[in-house]
Amino acid sequence: MPVDPADVAKVRLGENLSNDDAKLAKIRDFLFGNWEMCWVGFNYGRDFDLKPLPAQRPINNFGYPYAEFDENVADYYSPKDFSYDYTSSEIKL
Repeated sequence: MPVDPADVAKVRLGENLSNDDAKLAKIRDFLFGNWEMCWVGFNYGRDFDLKPLPAQRPINNFGYPYAEFDENVADYYSPKDFSYDYTSSEIKL
């Protein structure tokens, strides 16, 4: 089920609302079970194996990209050693 409590907290803090504000209650109701419209769901699996089998397995989730070189797993928590970009483009059918 899609839900991110941080989104509700961002609105509360960004608009200086109290926890019992009616606007915040509407946002909380909407975001429980929905993603923001700018989100993309890439996967929802956990504890799975990629093919070919990676050095580190099973992969818990794709909260961060996974990369390895010659069976050395890149440290995705280290921005100095591991960086990545997301790009998107419209697919014309």
